[in-house]
Amino acid sequence: MVFESQLQRQMIVNCLVGWIPDIIIAAILTSYFKGGLIGFGFIILGLQVLSVVTWVLDNMVQWAIFTAFSKRFIQRQFYEYLVINKYPAPNEYESSTHEYLMSVMQNKDLDPEVRIKAAIDVGTFAAYSGAFEKQRVMKLSIAAERAIKQYRLWLSRVGLYGSNPRYGSNPREDVV
Repeated sequence: MVFESQLQRQMIVNCLVGWIPDIIIAAILTSYFKGGLIGFGFIILGLQVLSVVTWVLDNMVQWAIFTAFSKRFIQRQFYEYLVINKYPAPNEYESSTHEYLMSVMQNKDLDPEVRIKAAIDVGTFAAYSGAFEKQRVMKLSIAAERAIKQYRLWLSRVGLYGSNPRYGSNPREDVV
């Protein structure tokens, strides 16, 4: 695919451009300490190790913040989005957000506006996935899957599971 090869080339260029500050720092430190080529290599290696450790710590902190604060907020937003746009009830055995949104998008019996919104959501998840934002996709999927489960529970409580009516109850009371 053309788009995938462009993303791969962009990733390679970004990696090479990202190394420029490391090379400059390594060159300055090598000339200051008169380390030669071996010293230059060790400094580059040390900078790369520091970069990986920083990346791991940053991701751990981001996941902790997501788990503690953001997941519930994203879940509530997605749940309210489903209710406001009157999405149909999810099937009992749909295992992921992607499957649910694809089934809504492909259901020819639904209102075209709902199908278009589902297609936009599928495209959003695909764009994050294609842009090497795997962690963001995982976070959104986790929150969206919990919101879909709550949406199914709410529909079953108000007796609307399996249909696409105009809802009369207040679904926002049920969000935890």
